[in-house]
Amino acid sequence: MSEASSSGPGARPKPTSLRRLFSWALVGQGTYAASQWALLVAIAKLLTPVAAERAADQWVFALALCAPFVLFAQAEMRVLLSAESPDAPRFGTRSY
Repeated sequence: MSEASSSGPGARPKPTSLRRLFSWALVGQGTYAASQWALLVAIAKLLTPVAAERAADQWVFALALCAPFVLFAQAEMRVLLSAESPDAPRFGTRSY
């Protein structure tokens, strides 16, 4: 029996490996960290040296104040949703 014929409407998808799920989570976290770093570099490069130092200081201070709240609000939902089992009930926007 070919693989194409076994993927009918009642067929279950192959479970995703833990290695693949971990790699997607790692790529997502790395992309987020790189974008934060790129924003700081853009602030430093686009402004005059004195204004850039002050703006960078303010941005880092604001990030330090807001980061715990943002991390708590996210509650690592990106990792949870990417590692979700096919048998588990699906999260939807209505469940929040």
